[in-house]
Amino acid sequence: MNNAFVSALKYVFLELIGKVLYFPVWWYSNGTKKVLLFVGREISGVANALGIVILLKNLLKPMYGDYSKSGRIISFFVRIVQYVFLLIAITIWSLLMLLLFIVWLLLPIIVIYSIIFHFSDISEHHLIKIINAFRK
Repeated sequence: MNNAFVSALKYVFLELIGKVLYFPVWWYSNGTKKVLLFVGREISGVANALGIVILLKNLLKPMYGDYSKSGRIISFFVRIVQYVFLLIAITIWSLLMLLLFIVWLLLPIIVIYSIIFHFSDISEHHLIKIINAFRK
């Protein structure tokens, strides 16, 4: 009986409480690495889906087999315009992924701050006071 009780206490303190205390370490080490790899795969996947590399390889080739001078010039400029729009799309997607990564990094801090604010005696949030000060 005593041995089972000690084993249960050991499990509670080492496993459950240890994992709760290890969570922030994991969040900012292995978790961050996994999120960075995810962000890299997402950006690479969007670039592959939009065919940026294929577009660059075919930049100087005429479209629809039109080998005349005007066909080559039109094809070149159409592909340049298309490439610019695709780069804008990838840039927007990359910025969105960067924003999500920053949210990932700040999320535990925001949650802990919110918990502390919720259980404190503060009548008005200090951010609201700052916003109201700027309005005056």
